Amino acid sequence: MVVCTSGCLIFIKGDKPDEWFSALPWQQEKFMEVMRFGTTKSMCYPNPITLTKPFTKGSFNYRFKIINDWNPCYLMNMTTGKEREVKYFKLCSSETDDPSQIVSDDTISQIRM
Repeated sequence: MVVCTSGCLIFIKGDKPDEWFSALPWQQEKFMEVMRFGTTKSMCYPNPITLTKPFTKGSFNYRFKIINDWNPCYLMNMTTGKEREVKYFKLCSSETDDPSQIVSDDTISQIRM
């Protein structure tokens, strides 16, 4: 059983069609850092493409590619050239947060792990 109280569910695209994996802890940490949730990322028009500062994990170099400041987002392995889509779902309480940001039961049931 999985219990989630708040935050984000973050998934990384696998190699097979419709294959998604829970982001690893280092992927989650870096993703939350580069997305800068809770800040004003663009004051007028979204940035078409943002390439984050490269970082190293193990023997690989990575960066995130963010389209239109929020979505879609990709984790790019600069060492191998592999690019994986990142999907995230904000979890929040319907009583205290913006109702437009609530992840519905239908959305959650469509996530295959």
